[in-house]
Amino acid sequence: MGSTLAATLLNSHPDIVCHVEPFHRKWVNTEFPEINTEDVRRERDADPDAFLAALLARTPKGRILGLKILSGQAPMMSEGLAADPGFKKIVLRRDNVLASFSSNVLAQESRRYHAKTEGQRNLNKISFDARPFETYRRWCEAYYRDLRDTIASSGSLHIDVRFTDLRKPTRRAEMLEFLECDPNVPLTSDLRPISAADLSERFENWADVCRHMRDIGKEDWLTGDQDGAR
Repeated sequence: MGSTLAATLLNSHPDIVCHVEPFHRKWVNTEFPEINTEDVRRERDADPDAFLAALLARTPKGRILGLKILSGQAPMMSEGLAADPGFKKIVLRRDNVLASFSSNVLAQESRRYHAKTEGQRNLNKISFDARPFETYRRWCEAYYRDLRDTIASSGSLHIDVRFTDLRKPTRRAEMLEFLECDPNVPLTSDLRPISAADLSERFENWADVCRHMRDIGKEDWLTGDQDGAR
């Protein structure tokens, strides 16, 4: 859903250290390679609060600590952070659920979530089935509804960012202003789109996709959203 792209963009700012997936279920992925080990993963799972404190302690003075956390990663920790007004939140959402759904399925099949070269892209096609798509669509709606409710009730400062915003310099500058960083620093990333930008090239049965989008009143999703990295 663009979260890795968002994290790498923020990491290109000299005042930010944004960890890509410090709470991934199977490993630790931080900007500090020396702690991305299996031993640290076990310690993190045993005491997530202590792990977060260690990340804060390692963050160079004067730099902002950022954490990319996906749904389902360290549930108690992520719920606590969402409700903690001491942390600012960037809530990234991909409005085009068809593009998001196909990106996720292709990524799970290939076990590749982003690309840095053209040869790393996943140009395979998948077969569209309305049932898992609708399950995913309902999950997205419920997840963001609950997240917004949690943030609103906590009074946390947050900014809503759309997937397509990540390509817009003005919106990147607004994210930096929200984080109280110099908004004039250009953010960069070497990530490339992982899947075909044209959604019709992602599905074996495009006619079925078009029919279902018409049935649910979401024909605008058929045009894609200029897909970027996950």
